[in-house]
Amino acid sequence: MTPKQRELSDELAARLQPHLRSLADDLDPRLRRVHAAALARREEGVEFDISLEGWVVTVIVCGYGVLGLRASQAIILKNEGLPGDDAIPWDRYADAGLHTPRIVAEELAKFLGERWKQLDPGSIPVTVTYEGGDLDP
Repeated sequence: MTPKQRELSDELAARLQPHLRSLADDLDPRLRRVHAAALARREEGVEFDISLEGWVVTVIVCGYGVLGLRASQAIILKNEGLPGDDAIPWDRYADAGLHTPRIVAEELAKFLGERWKQLDPGSIPVTVTYEGGDLDP
């Protein structure tokens, strides 16, 4: 990534923050339910799977237990729209060679990780995936 692309990537991440924070009121109760279920089922971990199709985000949470088998599944974000061109100049970032969906997924991974840590400061590990790869929560 060039220095200019890094600068634009950081700028896009900053522009996404208010939108992500606006999701908290709807997201937190869902995360609490997932957390309570994971504790009740004694799940060994939780995985957030981020899906971006066009300008729509969906996040599925899977709890896993013995041998990595998925013990539970819940959709915590479904068809959540991203900010439009009036809020974020998407074309500008894409024209600069940035993979904007990846940046959105990375910022969402950080946001989900922060929200989860507030609910569970360490007893249930969390991973976040996007397009089959792990992201740092």
